[in-house]
Amino acid sequence: MKRILLVDDCREFGGLVRDLLLRDYDVSTANDIGGAKKLMQGPCFDLYLLDLNLPDGSGLELCSFLRSTPETSQAPILIITGQD
Repeated sequence: MKRILLVDDCREFGGLVRDLLLRDYDVSTANDIGGAKKLMQGPCFDLYLLDLNLPDGSGLELCSFLRSTPETSQAPILIITGQD
């Protein structure tokens, strides 16, 4: 089963997205960059869904980290946000 890491600090939105994906994917969630990096210490994910506004930084910072790490440099990343 494909693995997705969802990083979103909004529990309601993140929960909705997670619930929609759980039928077909193994979804792990984190509320901030620190939690996401802990989850990334295990096997790589097949897709990363990142919110832009996180309590400990920007989703763009996490995106840059993923791109600079050899194991995740080619992984698909989707930015999700409620911003205009």
